[in-house]
Amino acid sequence: MAWNGPRSRNSYTIAGILRRNLRARSLAHAAAKYSIAPPSWECATCNNSTTSMVNQWIFDKDTNPGGDTIVYDLAPGKQDNLVIQDMSKVTWTSNYLDVASGARLLSGPNTDLVAQCQTTGEITVEAWVTPDNIIQDGPARIFAIADTDASDTAEQNFMIGQGSWGSLNDAVFRGRVRTDTLNKSGSPSVKTPDSTVVSGTKQYVAVTASAVGSTMTLTMYYNGLQSGNIETRDDIDTGSNFFDTVWDTSSPISVANAPFSARPWAGKLYQIRTYNRALNADEIYNNYSVGSDSKSATPLPKVGFVSSAASSNVLDGTAGVAVHMSGLRAVGIDVGVGV
Repeated sequence: MAWNGPRSRNSYTIAGILRRNLRARSLAHAAAKYSIAPPSWECATCNNSTTSMVNQWIFDKDTNPGGDTIVYDLAPGKQDNLVIQDMSKVTWTSNYLDVASGARLLSGPNTDLVAQCQTTGEITVEAWVTPDNIIQDGPARIFAIADTDASDTAEQNFMIGQGSWGSLNDAVFRGRVRTDTLNKSGSPSVKTPDSTVVSGTKQYVAVTASAVGSTMTLTMYYNGLQSGNIETRDDIDTGSNFFDTVWDTSSPISVANAPFSARPWAGKLYQIRTYNRALNADEIYNNYSVGSDSKSATPLPKVGFVSSAASSNVLDGTAGVAVHMSGLRAVGIDVGVGV
């Protein structure tokens, strides 16, 4: 695997293009307009689910050399690069991007992810992150596909966030997916059990939306295993699937905040991947076991699971758990109170 370096599709330098257009349009729109090309990785199978991967952002300086404001989309096909909106809020390292509260990374509109998911009617988003603290609320947006209209901050296609609101427990991850025209926010959420999130520790979180006929199932995963509640929805709108007539096609992808509202998240970003289908429990566990550091990897064998027709990859007791607790600790998953 070798990096061939970032390329621009015109004769101008990236820095020059961005400087000349900063006054006229946002950095995100400048990046989209000039189609800044990502680094090229010779990687035929970056993980076990590449056939349906839509986006892959790796948040480290080595993967994004020379593109201080750009986080390149490394997945094949149309690139939806993320542009850092305020460099004073982020710190690049060789292993991660450290984002302070108030940071925002934004794609251009009309993303490939929205287009593909409107065709398939399914989605998976997975992220490796380290939260700065466990009192972030709102929920604080780790990843969102949301409306750019600041007057209607509740409207969003999809969200993975941390925290709650009011007196609810903030040490949770939450996921929301919009499936009908009546519910703009995608509520109710799927979420991890209370007091799951750990400050200062790298964690894996994923949300899948799988459709069978007129029923959609939203599932939350934490450190590779199904965690918390499962949300089931019925299709109440006219369309070929849950997303095709419901999702806002112009909504950009936003990381570490909502696109144009104050839902800031603070912590370390390692890697985020998206898919145009719902990965199954085995694929989720395999991706988690490989970890965020490898761009090309062979999944590790599962440890400590007992086969179950209902579900073998479940972290808590909501869906017939069948797990050896000693095996969970062997792969570094903390099974604690309330799990």
